Amino acid sequence: LFKLHRVGGVAAALLLLILGVSGSVMAFSGEIDCLLHPSLFKVVPEGQPLSLSQLASSAASALHAGEFIGTCLPSIRADVSDSFIVKAHHHIPRQIFVDQYTGRVLGSLSAVRFTSIMKTLHLIAGVLGCSSFILIFMVLSGLCLWWPRKQIKVNLSGDVQRLSFDLHNSVGLFASLFLFVFAITGIYLFFLPWVVRWRVGDKTGTSGEGSPCVC
Repeated sequence: LFKLHRVGGVAAALLLLILGVSGSVMAFSGEIDCLLHPSLFKVVPEGQPLSLSQLASSAASALHAGEFIGTCLPSIRADVSDSFIVKAHHHIPRQIFVDQYTGRVLGSLSAVRFTSIMKTLHLIAGVLGCSSFILIFMVLSGLCLWWPRKQIKVNLSGDVQRLSFDLHNSVGLFASLFLFVFAITGIYLFFLPWVVRWRVGDKTGTSGEGSPCVC
């Protein structure tokens, strides 16, 4: 069990590093985009915002041949511009930014950029699912290994190896609850598309066959 715990720890460390970095970028994606592209995201609040139809008309004036507006992304902050996802057949989608107070088109940016790639990486089902299942095993095996000694105290007078071992035991015990919740919610998100498909199929009276829908 100890050897399996060590192997699982190496695998979990790699997956958690990916989830940690991509999740951090995902949490601050708005701030990162504003920092990298201030002319597109920053606006000066002036009076009341224009209606959605007026903003859509402004965005439509910047469309290229064959493009169409797919999604509106209203800003949740008064000093950040509204935007529209523009799609075209056989072309990468782009994002058109509009000043919601003046209706002026601020410019466009590819929808596939650093922050969006990191969001996609964070939400990849394989990474999320594998890390969640490994974490479940790590928590349970760690508690089994900790239980015979029930060690919480950290010996600061020992060597580095002993200090690392003590810290791993004590910190691991207190972190196990958080990691367990993280793993359970991750497993739920991993199976969510199939759960939604099953519930929709059950309500509509169909078998629910086909590709799982993603919410």
